[in-house]
Amino acid sequence: MEFVIQKVIIRTVIAFIMPFLIYSIGFGVFKIFDSNGVAYFNLWSWITILVFTIVYPISQISLWLFFEPIIWKLKSSVRRNKDDPNYKKAFFEKGNFAPIHKEVEYEIKDIEKGKVPDDIRGAFVKNGPNNQYATELGNSHWFEGDGMLHAISIKD
Repeated sequence: MEFVIQKVIIRTVIAFIMPFLIYSIGFGVFKIFDSNGVAYFNLWSWITILVFTIVYPISQISLWLFFEPIIWKLKSSVRRNKDDPNYKKAFFEKGNFAPIHKEVEYEIKDIEKGKVPDDIRGAFVKNGPNNQYATELGNSHWFEGDGMLHAISIKD
């Protein structure tokens, strides 16, 4: 219960920031152009701020105004441009780990030297990453995205 109370208090304080900031900036601009006795502590303005802070569906607007610029900045800071010459591919995007865009099947008919022991039969299957499509941010992680089963089958 204590956690819920703390969460509500923090949410209310954060939801209060944007309406208060918008009102204060608007009041300052209004005061510059018209200084005819407008009071900062106008009752209806503060009731409006209170509604934007406390009333649930409307408080979402305040929270969105607060968090959206932060989210936008974080997304733009991690967005990677693969056309950039300084772009360095991660180890799972190159070499043997590079994504394969088509399925390949290869069969060995004859072994020229030696022979495969009779006891070796079966399939070796490995599950691993194979990112086919770029993510929204343009970067990827080894554990997310598409996967691929790699298999080697040995029989007669």
